[in-house]
Amino acid sequence: MPVYNTPSDLLDAAVKSIVSQTYENWELIIIDDASEKICADLCDQFAEEDKRVQVSHIDNVGVSGARNTGINKCSGEYIAFIDSDDTMSPNAIEVMVAQIKGVNFVSCGCKHVHTITNSKPAVLRGSEIKDRNGCIEYLCYMSPKYGHIETNAIWGKLYRRCVIGDLRFDTDMIMAEDFKFNFDYVMKYSRGKYLDFEAYNYLEQGDSISRAFKPQMMSAIDKLEEMISENEESSVYDPLISRCVNIAFTILMMVPCELKEERRRIEKFISSYRCQVIRNPQTKQKDRMACLSSYFGFGTTKKIFELSRR
Repeated sequence: MPVYNTPSDLLDAAVKSIVSQTYENWELIIIDDASEKICADLCDQFAEEDKRVQVSHIDNVGVSGARNTGINKCSGEYIAFIDSDDTMSPNAIEVMVAQIKGVNFVSCGCKHVHTITNSKPAVLRGSEIKDRNGCIEYLCYMSPKYGHIETNAIWGKLYRRCVIGDLRFDTDMIMAEDFKFNFDYVMKYSRGKYLDFEAYNYLEQGDSISRAFKPQMMSAIDKLEEMISENEESSVYDPLISRCVNIAFTILMMVPCELKEERRRIEKFISSYRCQVIRNPQTKQKDRMACLSSYFGFGTTKKIFELSRR
């Protein structure tokens, strides 16, 4: 659990949702990413109250660096991530541990909530197993059988620590870093199990898509290029391109018009692959429309995007 100045009520609810798990053989590793004293002290208080809670105070390295620190400190067979303002159903870990047999990760569903949720035990209604290519398609097309599953998120999943191995989050990325981590994990010939089990409560606190553009977001374009190049001969090439173009459009919509060089860089990237995205029968309609409209100019695409958000 990476923590950076999380409001006390939200952090308290997040930690208590772990402490109250019906599965008791866990360790909670809180990585305090240089929070202010009141938040840092609260983290220490949790560790004093329950010996299964560990706290590490580190210099501010960002969420990816904090998660990497947590991975390095883990000793368990499985690893799960939780954000410090979210909560989990009390039976979440118990069910996921039971369901991971025979696969390399399990993914539960989530509920998008607007207030702190102390949820009751979630109900497991069904499940399905996918091979590596099936998992990649779910990840890239974001269209799992159970619509409440966030395939790109790293929370709401249980990973095997031995499969993670030396895999870590890319600290150069502040956009699509979760996608890259999941992609690299699944490409290790992973089979995944998807649960019709809404056990993760994601607290909605504004629209992340509307956040201000940051120059560091451009590093994602370089990383996406690398991923495409490395998988050019792979069976996952088409779904990967589809998702990478989707991410590129998301970044482009945030780039101010005056940053012409950055916009040209992203537009060039999209132009290189948009034809393949359009021809791919599994491409989502909105992504196909974005690519088609870009032939009339990316300004047209942006206008359509802005109209759709009203």
